[in-house]
Amino acid sequence: MTMNMAFEHGDYFAAFYPICEAYDNSRISDDMIEQIKDYNIWFLQSYDDTTVNPNSSTIPTFYRLLEAGAENVHFTLTEHVTAVDDPTASNNGVTGTYMGHWSWIMAFNDRLSTEFDNSAITAQSDITPANCTKEGNLWDWLAEQTRDGSKVADHFQGGSDPSDPPSEPGSGLPAYAIVLTVVGSVLVIGGVVVALIIVMRKKKN
Repeated sequence: MTMNMAFEHGDYFAAFYPICEAYDNSRISDDMIEQIKDYNIWFLQSYDDTTVNPNSSTIPTFYRLLEAGAENVHFTLTEHVTAVDDPTASNNGVTGTYMGHWSWIMAFNDRLSTEFDNSAITAQSDITPANCTKEGNLWDWLAEQTRDGSKVADHFQGGSDPSDPPSEPGSGLPAYAIVLTVVGSVLVIGGVVVALIIVMRKKKN
């Protein structure tokens, strides 16, 4: 689903984080790779995923993106899915792990701390859990992504130059928002005045 969204509505989102994505690499054309290579993407999968084989999906697709020149594409490939909320769980005889397809458990418990060093990948065979050692966090990265490539902080500060002073409160509001705020304030004040007049008249009566 996430890959479909990237291919069909890629310019609508600031970033994508496909978890054990099931888009078989053989069904992704070179044109499709070219289409998404400049998107902000972070892949996640466990190497022991028996539902979606990473060797026919995420691994080759990730490598093709790197070969195409992708600059903001990341990948966390784990050996197993750690059972972060049940240390007694066991999968294929490995205690403390869940079924390999359940990578979202690690993602949504913020247990991802490594990714591949893309500059060290020279062949698809380099993409193994043992080489996924560079420090990196999916959620920290995701919070920094924007559609236009600007820094998130620039949307709240004075501009792209770090030396620019912060914007004055409200200075970034569009005109229609200011108008609506003024109109709303007038209506509220007017309502309070009318209510006071009614109360005073009732007291006189």
